[in-house]
Amino acid sequence: EELCGWMGEERVLEEMFERNSHVEVFRSAEGVVRFISGSGTPPLQKRLVDLLWTVSTGAHPSLQSAAHALLLIIAREGRGPHVLDDLLGRIEALGPAGLCKETAGHLMQVSVSMMNLLESAKDGARFDGMRL
Repeated sequence: EELCGWMGEERVLEEMFERNSHVEVFRSAEGVVRFISGSGTPPLQKRLVDLLWTVSTGAHPSLQSAAHALLLIIAREGRGPHVLDDLLGRIEALGPAGLCKETAGHLMQVSVSMMNLLESAKDGARFDGMRL
């Protein structure tokens, strides 16, 4: 929690993903994204999703692909269903006109993660003490 608080106060995510919007920064950020997905607070996870989504919108396909790969890590390893719900809502808001090949592939993978989450819920899975 202390490290996550520091990251928020020092605007580390904004420095990584807004000011340095370069595909190589995104590709090397997997460890940070995994840490936040597994250990971060929901507000920090949401901030990361917001940044990645905003930067990827209208970006060069290579940057968009790198951002989507990080978003999928968050979707698969996030600590609760709120991340998947947020991503599905964002994709839905794009509408059919916004579904390029990259986004459609992203939607498919997020949907698979949602199905896995629902399957886990049938087995009594819990997320942060919240029963699904």
